[in-house]
Amino acid sequence: MKKILRYILLLIALIPLNIFAISKEYTDVAYKITNSKIEEGKINLYFFRMDGCPHCAEEEIWLKDIKEKYNDYLNVYEYEVKNNKINRKYYNEVKKALNDDVTKSVPYTVIGKTYFVGFSEAVSVQIENKIKELINDNVNNENINNEDVKIPILGNVNKKKVSIPLVAMILGAVDGFNPCAMWILLLLINMCISIKDKKKMRIVGFTFILSSGLVYFLSMLGIGFYSRFFYSNIYKKYYCYFSYYFRNL
Repeated sequence: MKKILRYILLLIALIPLNIFAISKEYTDVAYKITNSKIEEGKINLYFFRMDGCPHCAEEEIWLKDIKEKYNDYLNVYEYEVKNNKINRKYYNEVKKALNDDVTKSVPYTVIGKTYFVGFSEAVSVQIENKIKELINDNVNNENINNEDVKIPILGNVNKKKVSIPLVAMILGAVDGFNPCAMWILLLLINMCISIKDKKKMRIVGFTFILSSGLVYFLSMLGIGFYSRFFYSNIYKKYYCYFSYYFRNL
């Protein structure tokens, strides 16, 4: 029982955090760090990737098309951070210049003071719209814009126009079939069967539900609050107290 509670607390403590910020004015904060050129009439895009990363490979292919499309206005600088110490140093220094002390992953794309973590169809739309914004190329309102998000089954929808109950139902259904959650649930069921103690079974079930609810609650509060909490002294004290308590159970 002690080990179960420790593992649950450890899972909560290791939740990954990713954030991105948007800047309305173009100010290149990375060119001095990376020793890149600044060309009049062009903006620089800095792409930090890692060999073996599938999302990095997807973005790399996508960026080739983007570079051809906006060749007169855009320079793309690429940095592999896994095998190159200098590029890894650039990556860390650029994050520091952007006041990003949370992100630890790639792909990591920087345009001016704006940075994007990860890569997906939705992220590609955000990156391209940022490029269009900076080169004064109006975004076609009939196409995808910054108000659009990609939702399973529905595809790309406008956040201001979509039906909230419909989105909640679809996302709830998709989340209900989360393979990770299903495996953990099966693991807990097997553990409960082997325990053969109703009291302990209730404790395990309640702890699982409470932990899941807490994570969802923190997510709904917003990523800013979420990241500040997990890097605050309050969280560190909470983690120490609970670790000590459950260690001595």
